[in-house]
Amino acid sequence: MPKKLDYLQHGIGCGITLTEGFLPERVWLFVMFSFVLLGCIFAVLWTVTEHNMQGAFGAASFLTTLAGLALGFVQAALG
Repeated sequence: MPKKLDYLQHGIGCGITLTEGFLPERVWLFVMFSFVLLGCIFAVLWTVTEHNMQGAFGAASFLTTLAGLALGFVQAALG
């Protein structure tokens, strides 16, 4: 637990700042990271099972691009 700070306008503070509400930047980064990670896992699994690296990374890049376009559309529609 952090040290208590001096008295503030609203009482004693403990040095912890919480951000409440929807954080679209963090959601966007999490979703994109998830799609990239899942795309890489898919590409590796496809390469191992089908012995076709070009097709695997083609499909994985298509999925990642589609996710980016979909999230960009949602961001533009909401913002």
